[in-house]
Amino acid sequence: MIRNLFTDEQRLSLSRARHHPLFRKDDGASPDLSSIFRWAMKGVRGVKLRVTRVGGRIYTTERDIAEFVAALNQGNSESGVSGNRRREIGAARQRLAREGVQ
Repeated sequence: MIRNLFTDEQRLSLSRARHHPLFRKDDGASPDLSSIFRWAMKGVRGVKLRVTRVGGRIYTTERDIAEFVAALNQGNSESGVSGNRRREIGAARQRLAREGVQ
């Protein structure tokens, strides 16, 4: 998806974005910059923080942060289950189905 970089929306560097109130922990601490970078590059539970690269810098916006947090908090019953564990559960269900066990 191509984003319009000339909107009125304020760009935040990742180092500034880590201090966003939605990212703060209960004790007021901000996540480490490496966590924010990982959320943008690899994601969390299949959800990536949307970013824009300008030269060598990486930016996000308040809207992108809000959408990222909202997507992570959607009512997914398996939200705390890793991808590997989901695959293991799926394989076990297939084995049970082949054996006729419900």
